[in-house]
Amino acid sequence: MSGIIGRARSKSGVIGTLMGDGDWEDLDFDTIYLATRDLFIVAFAYADGANGLAFYTDSAQTPTTIRARAYDGTGGLYNTVSGVVKKGDYWKVYLQTGTGTGPFAISLH
Repeated sequence: MSGIIGRARSKSGVIGTLMGDGDWEDLDFDTIYLATRDLFIVAFAYADGANGLAFYTDSAQTPTTIRARAYDGTGGLYNTVSGVVKKGDYWKVYLQTGTGTGPFAISLH
C-alpha cells in the first residue's frame, strides 16, 4: 500500500513527508512527526558509556507523554524503545545520549 504515512517537523521547522509503501522508513531522532496512519515505531541506542532513549506520543504538536524509555547508566548495552502511534497523534524519539539507530516507522495498514 503506497501513500503518505506522516509529516515531519524538525527543530528548524522544516516539514517533510513520509511515504508508506509497506516498507520501514528510516527517520531522525529529535524530530516531531505527525502520523497520518497508525504506525509502529522502533529505535535503539548503544554507547560505551551511558545511553538513553525516550519515545513520546500524544495529540499535542509537541508531544510530552512518554510511552517508553530506556536508559543504561554504565554502558555497553543496547537499549530499545518501541510502540504504536495512532493516526492523528504526534510523536518523536529523543536520543538522550549514545549512538542511536532509527527511529524506524512502518504503517500498520
